[in-house]
Amino acid sequence: MRSLDPGPVLLVDGECALCTSVAALGQRLGVKCEVRTLQSVDLAAWEVDAARTQNELALRSDDGATRYGHEAVAGALLSGPWYLRLLGRVLVARAVSPLARWSYHSVARRRRRDATTVVTTH
Repeated sequence: MRSLDPGPVLLVDGECALCTSVAALGQRLGVKCEVRTLQSVDLAAWEVDAARTQNELALRSDDGATRYGHEAVAGALLSGPWYLRLLGRVLVARAVSPLARWSYHSVARRRRRDATTVVTTH
C-alpha cells in the first residue's frame, strides 16, 4: 500500500456493484478524487470508522478529515468540474442536507437488504 497521499480519496466497498459503479460514473464525469476499495486500505491507520463504512461511503479529505454518506458524495463532487462542484455544495446546503441524508440512507438500506436477499436465496 502506498503512503497516505494528499488529496481526497473515496473509499468504496469493492464487493458492492452499486458502490463501484457510482464511483466509476463519477470518474467518467470528471470527479478528480482517487477511488480505493475499503478492502485495499488500512482503515485504522487512516482513522476511518470501519463500522460506518459498512453502511456509508467514506471520503478521506486531503486535510485528513473523513466524511461519510451524503457528505462523502458531496466532497467527491467538489473535486469535479463546476457543475459537479455546484451539486456537491447543494447536497450539503442547510436546506437540502437533511433530505440528501435521508435519501442516501434509504438507498444504502435498500442495497444492504437486496444483498442479504441475494445471499439467502441462493
